[in-house]
Formats: sequence, C-alpha cells, structure tokens
Amino acid sequence: MSGLSKKTLLVACAVAVAASFAVLAPLASAIVTPTFTISPGPITLNGVSNAGEPSIGADLATGAFLFEASATTYKIVISGGSATWTSAARPVTTPNLDPILATDPATGRTWAGGLDGSCSILSYTDDDGASWTPVANSCSGTIDHETIGAGPWHNGVGPAGATSSRAVYYCAQESRDACAVSLDGGLTFAPPLVVNGACGSLHGHVKVSSFGVAFLPNDHCGGPAGGAINVANGLAWNSYTISGSCAATTFDPSVGTTDSGWVYEAWQGCDNHMHVALSKDNATTWINATDLSTSISPSVLIGTMPAVVAGVDNRAAVAYLGSTTGGNGFTSSFAGTWDLYVSYTYDGGHSWTTVKVTSDPVQRGWICAGGITGCSGPGRNLLDFIDATADASGNVVVAFADGCINVCAGATGTSAQSTSAWATIAAQTGGTPLR
Repeated sequence: MSGLSKKTLLVACAVAVAASFAVLAPLASAIVTPTFTISPGPITLNGVSNAGEPSIGADLATGAFLFEASATTYKIVISGGSATWTSAARPVTTPNLDPILATDPATGRTWAGGLDGSCSILSYTDDDGASWTPVANSCSGTIDHETIGAGPWHNGVGPAGATSSRAVYYCAQESRDACAVSLDGGLTFAPPLVVNGACGSLHGHVKVSSFGVAFLPNDHCGGPAGGAINVANGLAWNSYTISGSCAATTFDPSVGTTDSGWVYEAWQGCDNHMHVALSKDNATTWINATDLSTSISPSVLIGTMPAVVAGVDNRAAVAYLGSTTGGNGFTSSFAGTWDLYVSYTYDGGHSWTTVKVTSDPVQRGWICAGGITGCSGPGRNLLDFIDATADASGNVVVAFADGCINVCAGATGTSAQSTSAWATIAAQTGGTPLR
C-alpha cells in the first residue's frame, strides 16, 4: 500500500482522542470531549500540495466552507463526517505572496486573494465561490502579512458616507501595522491609518466583535502580548497589552470574539507554551490567563500558530501546533515532532480541556520562524499560520497544512522527509460544540 493511500485511510475515520482537564476547575458533567475527523484535500485539486498558511471561512447560512492557500480557493462541504472538496477558483489569481481569506459570519460574504506589492488583489463572493466580484486593490501603505475581516459598525451606527451595514477592515504591516476601512461592504477602501501606541509591526488576523470593535492581535508590543483596537469605525487605531503576559515574537497571536463581544486572545509565551486570556471590556482588563501546556498529558511544551474561535460567551477554542518535546522548536537542530491540538473552555476560561487531534505528525523537526529573509529549505514549508472557524452549531473546523505525509507519516519518518504542505482540515464531528 502506498504511503498516500495509507494516509488517506487513516484520516478517513474520526480521530478518537483522549484529553485531560485543566486543573483550574472541573468541567460540568454534561460536557463531552470533542472528537475530530481529518480530511486532506483530494490530489486532483490544483495547488492542494502547496497550502502553507491557509485561511478558512464558514458560510453559516449554507453550511459551506471556503479554504484559501497559495493562489487557490476551495469550497468544502461537510456531511456525515465526510468532507467534499471542490474548486472555487477566483477570476484573478496572485502568486503565493501571503494568501488570505475571510468570511463575514453574518452575511456569508467571503474575500479571498493575496498580496501584489503594497496592495492586495482581492475578490469577494456571495455564493460560496460560484461567482466572484473583483475588489479595487486594497492598499494599506505597507507590504506584508495582510489580513481582512468584517462585522457590524461600532454600536450599529456607520460613519458618514457608509453605504453598507457592515464594516470591512484591511490591515497589513511593514515598519508599523496599518489598517484601512471600507464603507461599501468591502469593494473599495479608504486610506490606511497607522496603529498608534506600544505595538509595532507583524500582527495576526483582524476580527470584529458583535459590538463593532475591531481587534488586531500582535506579539510585538514591547514584551507582552497585545494588539490594536478600534472603537471608532476605522479611525484611531490604538494599542493594548495583556498585563503579566510575555510573548515570543515568532508566529502570530490570535483573537476570537463571542456573541456578546467578549474577546479571547491566545499567544505563544516566552516559555514557548500556548497561553490564552479573556477580556470582557474591550481589552481594558484581562482575566483567567492560562498556560495551556498542562491541560493534557503529556504536556505540550511548545505551542505555536494559534487560531482562536469563540461562540457563546463561556465557550471558546484555541487550535495550534504543539510538540511534547522541549527545547527550541524553531532552530534546525530540533528533533521533536508536532501535532495539531485544540483546547476548549466551556466556563469562560476558568478551565480548559485539550484534544490531540492528529494521529501522525503534522511536522517533524523544526518550524522556521525567520520569514522569507531568514528561512530557506526545510522548516519553512508550513509558512506562518493556521486558521480556524466554526459552523452554525459551534463545531470547530481547523485549516492547516500537513507537512508530514507519505513515508514521513510512518513510524520511521524523518525530519528530512517533512517538506510537504498538504491542504487539510480537521472538523469537529463529536463532543460539545461552542454553541
């Protein structure tokens, strides 16, 4: 049996996983530990083997998901635990220069595309990729690491000139983070504004709360984790920090917002553990800061590339790549393996339970965090981030690139064989959801 067919058979079944509960507080007996099904994209799809730093969005009305990586967009429909992947090709494609995708959860409108110098070539779809509308080039005045997100206007009131009931934000970075707002539903964008305050450049994905507060997480805030916040419908972006935190400046932190506007932020700590905290007052104060490393046994000693998704107030999940091998997982001498983990809270961050989702490694050896100027060859195959979303019922779906397939996935696999970036999702098919 070939390595690929072996892998396909392994991931076609639900991954029954064991989880341990955080010691902070016991979970209610009604909570059922989540389980996942792993679904790799079919080999027949164009670009499926080149899916570093994927993005995913959920159309809550239709149940479809759109997945973006490199210059390709896929539509995914999950039914009965099985995922069906099809092409959702955009009319204009770009090279693999920071591809990005985001879906407005209320409308199902999805933007997808990638960088073209200091601007992005984007298109949006209102029918899950059946047709696309080109967007006027979105420019932030910066040239790297773009992100796009949508939500309501702050307190439901748009600024003068707004022709859409939804705010759309486009951010990118160079020496500083900068963000632009769209008044017409994401077709054109106003001039960008630089983020003020303590946080420098290199951010995560922008998210908009139910009250129209925009958050742009950042781990370059002078030591602590933090980010940028906007409560003025695109004007006056300012920095916030999470008191008592210490963030490693490797890969992006992530935020997720609840139905009532709470925000959870997750980041890779200076100890390389995955950390998470909750704010109920728009990043003014943070509570229930938690080190997730010991919420499963064996402990996850390195956690990176977090992707946060939240549901009702007390429920949130953090997906991330983790290793039970200690040390520095971002140098070429690292000999550990990496798996996909998802940590859940059902009580507002007082306690967390962590699920090891993958049954064979996502990566063997190091993950290079030096970007295009500091990385070449092995270790850079996964690029900079993973992503996560949830369906209408609150079941978590994670998009990631599988860096260890075929012979690498076997018992004798080596780090030299861990050079893949296969488009893959992990879909929650059992256990308590986020709603």
